[in-house]
Amino acid sequence: MGTFHDAGRQTSRTINTVITTIGWTPTGMTETVTTGYLKDHWRSILEDLRVSVDLLRKVAQILLNHVEDLEGSQVSLDKDFYWFIPPEHRFNPYSEPSEFALGQLRDCVEELGRIASDPDSAISYGLVWLGDLMRTIGEQTVK
Repeated sequence: MGTFHDAGRQTSRTINTVITTIGWTPTGMTETVTTGYLKDHWRSILEDLRVSVDLLRKVAQILLNHVEDLEGSQVSLDKDFYWFIPPEHRFNPYSEPSEFALGQLRDCVEELGRIASDPDSAISYGLVWLGDLMRTIGEQTVK
């Protein structure tokens, strides 16, 4: 199999084989556009995606400072309930999600408050609660 770094036809053949084999075309894209998309994103398809915790920490601080400049020390949320798609469906690009659960931001705030008051009780799932809140704040305060 050719890789992203292969020249010309081999890369196109490999990408077209991937499209044919998995039957994947992002919504609204033709196979030609998909081929271009895959060429541009081939490396992320083949390799593990890694992100530095230091990068996450730095960007989180920058973005939280930005939100604080816009909103002050507290953000009022205009929504509470949201649709949650279980990970086994959310990260499967081959089928449209069909299972949903109802989540509540108020629960996320409560769980994060517990972690803040007792850091030894921190669990990695706290990142999911934090992510749900951050997504909502980011979408609500787009500026």
